[in-house]
Amino acid sequence: MRRIGQHLAVLNGYGLFFAALFAPVGWRGQLPGHCDTWLNGLAIPGLIRNQLLALLSGRAAAGPLYPVSNPLAFGESAPALSSLFLFFELLSGDTIFAYYLFITAVFAGTAFGLYLLAGVWVRDRVSC
Repeated sequence: MRRIGQHLAVLNGYGLFFAALFAPVGWRGQLPGHCDTWLNGLAIPGLIRNQLLALLSGRAAAGPLYPVSNPLAFGESAPALSSLFLFFELLSGDTIFAYYLFITAVFAGTAFGLYLLAGVWVRDRVSC
């Protein structure tokens, strides 16, 4: 039980660190220039939204990366990360704030994953 508490404390620490680091994104309403998060956080969710609307309305759906027919092929993580962004967009109701939550969660999750990976080789990860 102590180990789970330590892991949660580290995950919360990473989350707070990256939330503070990316705070200008949410405050200023500006997007940082990173094409991977734009694809997984803005373009692919827009594609998913367009395809759902096209399915319901019978119209053709436009997509990113024209003339590519399947933009999801550009990353194995695209469907999962795009779903995370869509969840944050539904939760917040704002695209820019959802992007802020998205990049904060992705960076904090990556840092926490590296923390757990370090535990394979290091006995006490906190003291390193």
